[in-house]
Amino acid sequence: MYMLHQYLTIIQEVNMKTKTGGWIRLATLLATAAAVSIGVILNIALIPLIALPVAILIQFLIKRSEVDKIKDERLIHLAEKAARLSFSVYGIAAAGLGAFLVSYDKTDGTIHAVGMALTLSVSFLFLLYYGFYLFLTRRH
Repeated sequence: MYMLHQYLTIIQEVNMKTKTGGWIRLATLLATAAAVSIGVILNIALIPLIALPVAILIQFLIKRSEVDKIKDERLIHLAEKAARLSFSVYGIAAAGLGAFLVSYDKTDGTIHAVGMALTLSVSFLFLLYYGFYLFLTRRH
């Protein structure tokens, strides 16, 4: 959800000349999510391992080909606040769901494992996010 919101924000920022770049990014995001989901459902790890580097390469090429845009500081500030808030809401909801699944039923190991995976992945995402946030704020 956070990535979808981030890509929708990017689409809004793209000017009229490079409007197709935003749509290609959104299509890449959706195709990558579908490929990872299919790989998980079919239990084939090779599909996500191929889809993720291809998506990163496509994103890099699109970013490299775009012309630098003039951005208003207010727009950047609002985009940062929206991204931070949506990530916080997603993280809190996912961590709450994970905690509920962990404490729900100890007899079913599958539900407990899903809850642990969800809680640990959200915790890792928060650590990454705030680590990069601290690094970038001290850098600038």
